[in-house]
Amino acid sequence: MTHVVRMSSMPTKLGKSEQAGNLSRYLFAASKLYPPRGMQRGVSIAETLMRWRSVFHTNPDRMTLSDREQLFERSEVVGSLDAFVSHSWNSRGRYKWAALVFHELGIVPLVAAIVACLMMAWQSAAFHIACDSNGNPIINLPVLRETMVAGLPTVTVASPWEYVLGISVALSSAVFLLAMQRRRYYFVDAACIPQTDRAQKVQAIRHLAGFVALSQRLLVLWDEHYFTRLWCVYELAVFQAVHPNRPVIFLPLQCAAASFVMLGLIFLGINLFAIGWVVVVHVTMPWSSVYSLFVMPPTVASLRPRASPRHHLRSIRFSNTQFDVPSPPSCRRPAPCCA
Repeated sequence: MTHVVRMSSMPTKLGKSEQAGNLSRYLFAASKLYPPRGMQRGVSIAETLMRWRSVFHTNPDRMTLSDREQLFERSEVVGSLDAFVSHSWNSRGRYKWAALVFHELGIVPLVAAIVACLMMAWQSAAFHIACDSNGNPIINLPVLRETMVAGLPTVTVASPWEYVLGISVALSSAVFLLAMQRRRYYFVDAACIPQTDRAQKVQAIRHLAGFVALSQRLLVLWDEHYFTRLWCVYELAVFQAVHPNRPVIFLPLQCAAASFVMLGLIFLGINLFAIGWVVVVHVTMPWSSVYSLFVMPPTVASLRPRASPRHHLRSIRFSNTQFDVPSPPSCRRPAPCCA
């Protein structure tokens, strides 16, 4: 689930001299805002999402020095950033990974799976997978079973191949799409800010607003922890000040986690149903109900505690106020942003 919030400032009427003064001040501030060229780093979307143990897996404060260095090496020097990922390290890393995967993939795997299923259904009506030397089918695409209904022999047709192909195409298209995203870059604080060199780390944190300004979008990995962290509020405010007309995209983490659980349960239920029909028993309507009862209650239970994000997002109000980009929030030690 993605929520796009567009924030804009109230227009003001300024004289030419005041406009020129504001422009000169803006140019001076911009020269101090952006980090040095060699410090402008990003991590590709493929590098971020193609691994289950993603850059969000472990809080950098809990990593060894070698692990921090390896994490930083996953980023590279870039000229622009597709998105600034604003998040709290108190949130679960796998939830963040799931939210970004759903956001980047969209409905492409679903459409690909539907097309593949329809093609297989059309082909199974007339063809076989393989035939012997005499032309007799070795494996029929549909599975035929003869059953007795009201004392009369009835042929039941079941075909699991549409399901198998649809799942395979959906997973393959998802992997392919993510693997191709090597020229689009996220800013992820722990991977793009040095974690082992204190001086460089402090310098990068001081230019945090510059990283926000280099980004085309702001992706907010939102849950109940987000607005409790000053760093996250600062990033959101800077993006509003620098890019008032660009969208802020909220990705509720709990909704992403619930979607993954729901897909897993449906996948399990369909597998059990297919095995029962083709291999174990002659499936009838009572058996279908058993499989549905096995899958649906856990699915509903996984969704119920996650119904609150939409309510909380509706309660957020952004006031149209003027904002000057100050220095980053002060902290006693240069911890990772939004830690």
